[in-house]
Amino acid sequence: ASNELRTYVDSRGFDSTGSLIEAAENVSETLGPDSRLVMIIRELTNLDRHDVNALQDAVLTSGVLSASLVSIFVLLSWGLMFRSYRRQALLMRKGQHEVDKTRYTIISASNYIGLQVMHCLV
Repeated sequence: ASNELRTYVDSRGFDSTGSLIEAAENVSETLGPDSRLVMIIRELTNLDRHDVNALQDAVLTSGVLSASLVSIFVLLSWGLMFRSYRRQALLMRKGQHEVDKTRYTIISASNYIGLQVMHCLV
């Protein structure tokens, strides 16, 4: 089966890698020939070089687009947070905004920076 798979992969114009072929054979033997993953692997191996290039372009484009949108969202949320903080600080300077000291403890205040960084990373 390994030689047949290598011949098939070579005939489709793909670079054959021994470990990749062995991994595909192991998946097929472990899950059975009718498993969903094996069917997906079969569909992907039936693609020609043009289809693979189109799929690579689509994945790259969607990755760049999603990373860009997430970056815009994070920058926007940080900008809004700093704007709100500035507004509240200016109101406190004028004496128009009271802080409820019982609502915020010193422990939660010291954890703020770490929590903000964690939320941005998530």
